[in-house]
Amino acid sequence: PAAMYSRDDRVTEVTHQSFLGKMGGACCGLLVGLMLYAGAGALIWWNEGRAVFTDRAIHAGLASVVESPSCDVLDATLEGRLVHVSCPLGRLDNYSFIGGALRVETAAFVRVDAEMYQWEEMTRSETTKDSVGGGSTTRKTYSYSTGWLGSSVDSAHFKKSSNHRNPPASAWPLTSHTQYSADAQLGAYRLGALVQKLQNAEPVPIPLNWPTASDGAQLSGPQPPSTLSRENTISAEGKLYTAWPQQSNFPIGSMRVQFSRATATEASVLAAQSRGGFVGWGANDKVRKGYEVMQLFEGSLTASEMFEKMADDNASLTWTLAGAGVGLLAVAALSAYAYVAACRSAKGRLGGSTHGPPTPNTTYGSSWAPSAPPQGPPPSYFLAAAQPFGDYAAQPGPPGYNAACAH
Repeated sequence: PAAMYSRDDRVTEVTHQSFLGKMGGACCGLLVGLMLYAGAGALIWWNEGRAVFTDRAIHAGLASVVESPSCDVLDATLEGRLVHVSCPLGRLDNYSFIGGALRVETAAFVRVDAEMYQWEEMTRSETTKDSVGGGSTTRKTYSYSTGWLGSSVDSAHFKKSSNHRNPPASAWPLTSHTQYSADAQLGAYRLGALVQKLQNAEPVPIPLNWPTASDGAQLSGPQPPSTLSRENTISAEGKLYTAWPQQSNFPIGSMRVQFSRATATEASVLAAQSRGGFVGWGANDKVRKGYEVMQLFEGSLTASEMFEKMADDNASLTWTLAGAGVGLLAVAALSAYAYVAACRSAKGRLGGSTHGPPTPNTTYGSSWAPSAPPQGPPPSYFLAAAQPFGDYAAQPGPPGYNAACAH
């Protein structure tokens, strides 16, 4: 059972875990560690294959690409082939927001970033080992602050929700989203889903006749309002606010919204030409294992420049995923170490002595202070790093101790 008390808008929860509870937690941690180990191996294996096949596709594409001869007319002889197209964007949509009071013309997309002033809960935990009994005591403190958040925070699950209540998600008059131009074209080509690869944007200026905070405009009414309008919003800092307090903080539920529009006026594409648009190239090629070349970059780039950027992106992603795999292996090793430590503690409670980790011997010293990495596939690194923990667990305990801890 947990003891709880509150002070200065904070809630502290004190829980006690018995020795048997710690052992149960350690066993669960070991199972989690084994699953993480398997997941890390699968991630590393998949990442290596993905990197190789992506590199093959890039080199094959560089050898097969052809230039589209014109931005204005499609060349039927290029149907199904990998083409490089670099042209101006066209047939861009117009957009309307806030009941038509805010308009954006001829943009590939408009991004809406909506935030609400809400309560958020922060948690800090501190665990100490009990002086007797082998258990532990955890003090978990919940504190609260307010801020602008881009998604709804469910305050019903707060430890102290009575005076920290946020409006429900259904109360938001507008949520963050991006609207894309449905009929956008690149020269004579239909962009289709490729328009969603456009990312760069700039803020949409608020009309000059909008009420502003600097003019002393005041807003009243419940927050958030059911809908946004020119009458219940104020322009400040390039955003629209549904409240602008003069002295105190914003009311809970206040909204602020910023609109941004695409900056791109031209783009470059590498993809297969298909029926006036683009599809992935190389999907059925066994050498490339189904990897598709279908890429868009903003601005005017040559085919060589695009393939070079794709190779750089592939290398960056490969290292990122490899780092994630190594991180999972580290967490798995820590989970195994926690289990070993709990087992050693069990031996001590049954009359044996506890020992620290053994001094690394000649065979496995490299896992503590490596002079050269172990040879073999990636899992060998983890096996070498885990060996000292195996030695640690294998130290003899008193007769009758739980033998499962040694395995």
